[in-house]
Amino acid sequence: MKKFVWGILIVFMVLYMNSCSLFDSEPGPKPEHDQEVKIPKEFWGNWVALTKEGFLSSGAYNIYTPYETALSITENTINKETIGAPNKYQNNPRYGYVGVSFEKLTNINPNMVYFECMKYYNSGYTPLKLYLFPMYSGASSFTGNVVGFDNLPSRANNVSSRAVSGIGGMGIVVSNLDKAGQTATATTDSNGNFTVNGIIPGDTYEVNVGDQKIQFTPVANGDNMGTITVTDGVNFKTTYSGSDAKRYTTRNYPITIYMKNTGTARASGTTYKITLDDGLTPVSGSSNLTGIMGTVEPSGTGNIQLTIKCDSVQGDYEWKKLFIEIYDPLSQKTWNDSVSILFHASAVTIELYPPYDRIDNRMDNRLSFAVLSPDGECHVPSPILYHFGLMQYVLPLKMEIPLLQGDYTIVVHGREGVYEISDNINGRSKETASQFTDTGRYKPNQTVSQAVTVQLPIMAYMIKDTFDFYKIRYK
Repeated sequence: MKKFVWGILIVFMVLYMNSCSLFDSEPGPKPEHDQEVKIPKEFWGNWVALTKEGFLSSGAYNIYTPYETALSITENTINKETIGAPNKYQNNPRYGYVGVSFEKLTNINPNMVYFECMKYYNSGYTPLKLYLFPMYSGASSFTGNVVGFDNLPSRANNVSSRAVSGIGGMGIVVSNLDKAGQTATATTDSNGNFTVNGIIPGDTYEVNVGDQKIQFTPVANGDNMGTITVTDGVNFKTTYSGSDAKRYTTRNYPITIYMKNTGTARASGTTYKITLDDGLTPVSGSSNLTGIMGTVEPSGTGNIQLTIKCDSVQGDYEWKKLFIEIYDPLSQKTWNDSVSILFHASAVTIELYPPYDRIDNRMDNRLSFAVLSPDGECHVPSPILYHFGLMQYVLPLKMEIPLLQGDYTIVVHGREGVYEISDNINGRSKETASQFTDTGRYKPNQTVSQAVTVQLPIMAYMIKDTFDFYKIRYK
């Protein structure tokens, strides 16, 4: 009997608790449908960034400033992450960037844009506020060549076939793999040469001609992708990879040559020969300049590692080539291809020292700068971090860039105070920041049209919520 009574009580209590939860609790919020977010086409492209909030991070003060110095923007992605509507950063994030907005600052600089959003980092979203400049402001293009074989190979007559005959009138379709929907077309001339205009250096493209689909990443305006051969069976295309950094004379650079079978048949007993352009020398791997690849299946690759050095260039920079010859004994075919590598004669290192005055532990070193080169490329420094206790700082900011003929434009933005800009050619300023009182020096220079021509080093004063523009010339 006691067991029966206790059973009834337990059932009653369970029913009572469930009824309370049904009547007392409020229904949870319904999940909102994804809002379609599209970025206007005028903001698509590759940008470099000046940070509005600086690079400081501090766990003690809950400050987590992002280290964003470059953005690749498409219709609905930033740095290949899909953007989301503002409501998407409340709970479980599915988007790297939400609530994005753009504002043109044509009154300061015709190419300048203010960008703001919320960016997800590790454990939550944080505001991201940047001033953007096009990574490349000039028109860019790359070139190439389409060829066929000069005759039919004949083992009986000991005749081989060489890919040297340019094919005219071939249609070229080029798709930007980094920015979906961006395509370009070109047509080969009578010698098989073609030029693709309106490209973005640093983006990877798929070049379609005949049955060939070749991926190519131009590093700068004027790059050459070598030779594309149109043929049946075995086929080869050569590319290379190496450091993305600028290359300068007298320095050593490791590279890897990729000889890919882009055809539909196996290559057997394949041999190769690599010839360096005038002024290039092998530092290591010279024994790899000729050799046997052997069997290479369709889509297979023969990889050759070299370290090269450029002794000299003509002018400020020059494209140097590596010429590659590949021979397949079974098909009696010989391919002639090349890869182009850009070398600059020399470099300059420009350095910015943040404000010395009005130090605030949470706001120190909030200064950034960009340099627009005469060739239209915009450079920003990568943050150099150091720690002091729980605080993390950036000091100083510097970058190595090619030394070119013409005017450089420097733009500085950040916290109010005295700062210095110097280079490795003329050295540091002999002035003392603590004794600097000339806050109007070089002013007004808050817009690009007011840019003041100077010779580094300089010391100046940053006024709150403004920009300082300068022009310098080395040649």
